[in-house]
Amino acid sequence: MPEADRRLLKLLAQAYTEPESVSRASLERSLRRWHDGPWFLRDDALTHFVVTTMAATPRDETRGRLRDLLGKLHLRPSLCSDEVQRTLGVGEARDAVRRAIQDAFPPSPLVGRPLGEAVLDDEKAFRTVSEAEIEAVRTAAEKLDWRNIPGGEIARAFVMNSVYIWIDGSSWPFYLPAFLCYSLHAPGGYGCEYHTIQAVLGLSLAETMRRWTSEQRVAIARFIQFVAADEPWDTTWTKPRHSVSAWLAMIP
Repeated sequence: MPEADRRLLKLLAQAYTEPESVSRASLERSLRRWHDGPWFLRDDALTHFVVTTMAATPRDETRGRLRDLLGKLHLRPSLCSDEVQRTLGVGEARDAVRRAIQDAFPPSPLVGRPLGEAVLDDEKAFRTVSEAEIEAVRTAAEKLDWRNIPGGEIARAFVMNSVYIWIDGSSWPFYLPAFLCYSLHAPGGYGCEYHTIQAVLGLSLAETMRRWTSEQRVAIARFIQFVAADEPWDTTWTKPRHSVSAWLAMIP
C-alpha cells in the first residue's frame, strides 16, 4: 500500500477511535492534501478502512460509529463504493424503503397535468413553446402507472428548477412515489431529492392527512428517515424542524 494511503488510513483510524480529538475542520485540513489526486485513491482507502474495521468488530455499534465518521467527513454512505454500502447495510435499507413506497402507492391513473407539460411551463420563461409541443408531451406521457415513468424524464424535470412550482396538487399522488424512488436510485440527483423533501415538509398536517393514506404517510416518512441518516449534517435535519419530527413519529 502506498505511503499516502497508509497515512490516510492512520488519520481515519484516529478520527474513528478518538472522534472528540479530531474536529471536522482539522480533519478536512488534513485530508486536503489528497484532494488534488484522483478520488479513487481516497475512495479505495476509505473502503478498505470501513470494510476491515467492520470485519474486526462486526456489531451494530461499529456500523453506527463508521456512519458517524462518514457524517463528519460530509460523505453520504449511499454515494460511497458498493463495498461500503454493503458493509453499512445501505443497500438493504434503501431496498426496504423502496418496497414500502411501491406497496403503499399502487398504480393509479394520472389526474392533472403530465410532468412534461409542467416542465414546458417552466421553459416558457426563456423560450417560445408551441401548442404542438405541449400536445406532443401530453400524448407521450405515462398516465397509468408511475413505475413506468423514465428516470430521464424525472431528471429533466428537476435539472433547472423545482418542478413543484408547476405541477398541480392533483398530480402529486401519481408523481410523488416516482420522485421518491428516483431519489433513492440517484441520491441528490438534479435536486429531485431536495425539492421533494422540502415540498413534503412544507405541507401542513391537515394537508398531509388529506393527501395520503396511513400506509403512504409511513412510506414517505421512511424515505425522510433514510435521507436524514444518509446526510445528518444537512440543515434540514440539524435545525429544529417540527415537521421533520412529526413525519418520523409516523413510523411504527
